[in-house]
Amino acid sequence: MIPTKNLGVTVLLILCSGLANAQTTGVPFVNDLLVRLPPTFLAQGSATTSCNFVGFAAAVPPYVVAYELSAPTATATFLALGAGGCTATLLPFGPPAAPITCAGPVAGSPLTNLWFSINFAGPWPIFVAGVPNSAGITRWNFTIPSVPTQPIWAQGVMLDTCSPFGVKFSQALGFQ
Repeated sequence: MIPTKNLGVTVLLILCSGLANAQTTGVPFVNDLLVRLPPTFLAQGSATTSCNFVGFAAAVPPYVVAYELSAPTATATFLALGAGGCTATLLPFGPPAAPITCAGPVAGSPLTNLWFSINFAGPWPIFVAGVPNSAGITRWNFTIPSVPTQPIWAQGVMLDTCSPFGVKFSQALGFQ
């Protein structure tokens, strides 16, 4: 029997413990986003969870930042960009997962590719359309004219008929 004195605390702990596991994880060739920052342009952030800050661009502006999204089953892709921060479990789209047939068996259980993480605070996120190539890779290149004063967050959004809601997400990545 749970004492009623601590019932509220117990319920809050149970609810919050579920949210920690509910964030989106990028799975290569399923729903994975990576960023390439100057000067080396090495892939960063692949196969991580949402709200992963990958680092600082070590270049003198203007410079190019590249994002790559791998999602072979996607019919269309978008990159959400925002400067209002990141919350791993901000906005769930239905149950916290698409089925394994859509997300891939390496995504883990529960599958968590239905969480949007870019905050709607400050400047709202903008969505940039992309076109996946025949391998399911979409690439965006952006020229950064000056050093960002706060982190820039990006998250892949994929239209995917195998997802129960027709959409799934990558993990969100930030850089400054």
